[in-house]
Parts: sequence; C-alpha cells; structure tokens
Amino acid sequence: MSEYQYYEFQTVGRRLTEKEMRELRAVSSRAEITTTGFTNEYNFGSFKGDPDKWMEDYFDAFLYLANWGTREFQVALPPELLPVKTIKAYCSPEGVSVRETPGKVIVKIQLNEEPSGDWLGGEGNLSALLPVREELARGDYRILYLGWLVSLQTGNAEEEALEPEVPPNLKQLTNAQNSFVEFFKIDPDLLEAAAGNSPRIALQPEDPNELSLWVKSLPGSEKDTILTRLLTDDAGKIGLELQARFHRQRNLEPSGSATKLRTGAELLGLADRIRNERKETESQKAARARDERERQAALAREKHLASLEGKSEVLWTEVEGLIATRLPKNYDLAVNRLADLRDLAKREDRAEEFNNRLADLRKRHSGKGSLKGRMAKAGLEIFD
Repeated sequence: MSEYQYYEFQTVGRRLTEKEMRELRAVSSRAEITTTGFTNEYNFGSFKGDPDKWMEDYFDAFLYLANWGTREFQVALPPELLPVKTIKAYCSPEGVSVRETPGKVIVKIQLNEEPSGDWLGGEGNLSALLPVREELARGDYRILYLGWLVSLQTGNAEEEALEPEVPPNLKQLTNAQNSFVEFFKIDPDLLEAAAGNSPRIALQPEDPNELSLWVKSLPGSEKDTILTRLLTDDAGKIGLELQARFHRQRNLEPSGSATKLRTGAELLGLADRIRNERKETESQKAARARDERERQAALAREKHLASLEGKSEVLWTEVEGLIATRLPKNYDLAVNRLADLRDLAKREDRAEEFNNRLADLRKRHSGKGSLKGRMAKAGLEIFD
C-alpha cells in the first residue's frame, strides 16, 4: 500500500499576509497556498513544518489524515470564547487535548489506530468540520464529548473513570458534528449509548424577540464599547463573542447533569447491549424479508406451473430441440424446461413417467458433459 498523507490548514475571518505566505512557501514548493489556507498531499516524503506551531502562528483550523490510521483535527479560538477549564474535563490521552498560547486556545482531537480496508481522502473534510469552531464559541461542547468518545472507543480513556459532563442534544447532531463522527469513525452504538443521558433543548431562541430583548438589556456604555470595537477591531471575532454570551446566558453551557454520570466501562457495556439488540432486530427483519421473498417465489412458481398444465409433451419436444442445437445457452433453457417438467410431474403424481423419460434422455446424451453438469447443478436426478 502506497503512503498517503494529507495536510490542510485554514484561517477564519482573516487573510494571510504576503510575508506569511512567503514563510509558508519556504516550507513547501508544491503546496496549494491561498490567502486563507495551505493544502498539500504527500505520497512520498513528509511535511517539513510543525502543525502545532503553524496553528499558533497562522491558522484557526487544521486537519491531518494518513492512510496508516492517524487522523487529527485542531481548532483555535480566542481565550474569552473557549474556557480552558471546561475543555480540560473532556481531555484524555491521545484523544482531546488543549493548549493556551497568546491570544488563542487550541483544541486538538486525534485518532491513532491500525489501518483498515476503508479509504477516505482528505479533500473536503476540513470544510465539513469547520462549523464546529463557531459551535464551540457559542458554548456547544458536543464536539468535545465526541472527542472523548474517540478516546474511550480506542482504549485511551480510563474505563473506570466517569464520563465528562454530557452536553445536550447528542441525539440531534449538526451536519458538522455528523461529519466529525464519520471522520473519526465513532461507533454508532457507543454514540447511542452516550446520547441516552443527553437532554434535548432548543439551540435557537424559540421567541424571535429573545435576541432583540437581550441586546436591549445591555448597558448603554457597553454598547458604545462594542460599536467602537466594530470600527477598529475584528468584526467577526466580536460577533462570535456576543453570540457566545447570548447562548451561555440561555444556559447552553453544561452546568451539571440531571442524571448520574456513567463510567467508561458502563458506556461500553451499554453499547454492546445496544449492538446485540440491533443485530438481533436486523436478523429478525432479514429473516422476515427472506421468508416473504420465498413465499412470493413459491406463489410465482405455482402460478407458472399452473400455466403449463397439459403441456408436458410440448415441453419434452422443446427440450429435445434445444439439446440438439449443442449451444450452451440452449442447454440452460433445456434444463429450465426439465425442471418445469419435474415439478409438473410432482403436482400430477407422474413421478415414475418422468423418471423413465429423464433416464432415457440422460442415456441418449451421456456424451454431453456440459449438459450433464448443468442437469446435476439443477438437481435433475431420478427422484422418488
């Protein structure tokens, strides 16, 4: 299997400067570099930069994929939008980690596993995952819990330790979160087990006036400060800050589960039970579908045989004519007609007559190995 590595970096809300782009180009002459991103694939050699350092200095999101089983996703936000203390509750070895740098909090989620037969190219994955950055800024921590599940699934989280706080709406993931589940190959049965303790709440205000009322509640001096910052600062960053404040005040941030937290071992056990129940349900459904197919086939066969009643001699003549052509495709048709004759004989209690005529036919055509093989495969032997 040839080597494959994929690296993609992305800025959010800002463009790379000419100086920064030259610095990136100095690391790779083949990469696709734009004012907002860096992308490169490697089938030999390797990336000469440091992804962690690049996230600190240049970018807001990063995705890495290798065909030997390694996958990684990083996302950065201003510290005021991503409380490190909250994130650390979801951290685990070789799963979710967090680091602080001047002006940034960077979350890294990684997966290291044995390579499997399935194949996933890198292109398009980062754009699918990128919306989780804004979700995190709004206090939606489902992606962090999903990252912890990655660790539990791969054996890197302590099974006897309690799970972190279960965020709401694990049963109703966003498109980006579903892309995360697919990219990191989270076991759907484990996700279902975890989601059992996840309450459902409205992510958007049910009252369209709620946001307007919240803005009106802000002190006038603070509104002046916000307007001034909009004229002099990063408008996108300010918008995220305000959204985060609004959503957190609506209690979207985990603040204590109403249900008992479970250990990793309990979750894995529950996932096993869900998996077994699902397989049993699928097996029963498949059996019912198979029985129905067999019933329909039997009805169709009966209808076909009924249409052939009284036509046995015509069919025997047709069999002889088809065999005489010595063509393989006609041998197949002859065998089908013989099967019809056999089943008609069973219906009409003429088994002995069929046996005699079949034995005679086999004797007369004993040198036709291809025909004999087809007859044997169709079960056309003397029957009682």
